[in-house]
Amino acid sequence: MVRAKFISLSRIWYAIIIVIIHLTLVYFGIKQCYFNDSLPWPKSTSLSPKFELLIQKICLLTSLVLLFLFIYPALFKIGNLSNDNQQLKINHFDETRIGKSKKSICISFWNHFFSLSSTLHLTMSFLIIISSLLIDAKQIMVGLKNPGMINRIIAINMLIIILIAIITQIFFCRGK
Repeated sequence: MVRAKFISLSRIWYAIIIVIIHLTLVYFGIKQCYFNDSLPWPKSTSLSPKFELLIQKICLLTSLVLLFLFIYPALFKIGNLSNDNQQLKINHFDETRIGKSKKSICISFWNHFFSLSSTLHLTMSFLIIISSLLIDAKQIMVGLKNPGMINRIIAINMLIIILIAIITQIFFCRGK
């Protein structure tokens, strides 16, 4: 029987905090989506936001699905060296050369690939940002929002990206 092993206590807290924050962002994104559906959009087909609203819904749904996929690799060891917070040893490559005949290239690629949980976290965050950016741009284009707000929207989204980078650096890029 295979037992799942937790990575570390800090990663457990990281996963809990990210899940809570992300569920909150998805909840407010869905509320914003309902609000955007109820706005008095122009009747012109070129100015109607059908495409942007569809993209917003798809991004929010995909982000929610990725959140559930994020939980397991964020908490448990999955065999990926960067995800499991493993450091390469000086004789690591000698050990892999000895077992080279037993390991396929796919397994070797998986072992040395990007951290799965941080990649999922980054993807989920960008989907949330993209979902709000497209609809905000359409609202500014049709005159439902003040064009002077574009600097505020860009600043808020840049702040979110910086916070994501800081959180990722704190939890994934520190040495043992």
